Amino acid sequence: ETRKTLELKTVELAAEYITHEEIVELEELFVKMTDDTQSYTYRESVDREFHILIASASRNPLLYRFVCVVLEVMSKKRQESYTLPNAARIANQEHECILKHLKNHQGDAARQAMLDHLNTTEKNLLHLVNNQKEVINDE
Repeated sequence: ETRKTLELKTVELAAEYITHEEIVELEELFVKMTDDTQSYTYRESVDREFHILIASASRNPLLYRFVCVVLEVMSKKRQESYTLPNAARIANQEHECILKHLKNHQGDAARQAMLDHLNTTEKNLLHLVNNQKEVINDE
C-alpha cells in the first residue's frame, strides 16, 4: 500500500517532468535489468535504481526520499521475488510499459502501468510470505 501511494504519484509527476537524459538513463537501466546472466541481487539493485530514478524525475524531493527508504526496507524480499517462476520476465514487461509511457509523457497511462506492476509485485511478495508461513508451520 505504501509503495502504491508513493510510486503512483511519482510516476505521474515524472511523466510530466522527465528529461530526455533521464529517459536514456532509464533505458540503460532497463537493458541491465533484463540481463538474465546477472544475479537476483544485481537485478533487484538495478530494478531499485529504475524506480528511484522515476522518483527523482518527479521533481518532488520528499516523495523521492520516501521511495528510497521504502525500496531499501523491501530490498531482500524483492530479491527473493525474482526467484519466482516468470517473475523477472513479467517485471521486465511491466517496466518496459512504464518506460514507454514515460517516454511519451503519458501520465495517466504511466500511472496505470505502475499500478499493474505494483499489483504483480504485491502478489509475488504475498506468495513468498505465505509460503514461508507454510514452511514454518511444517516444522
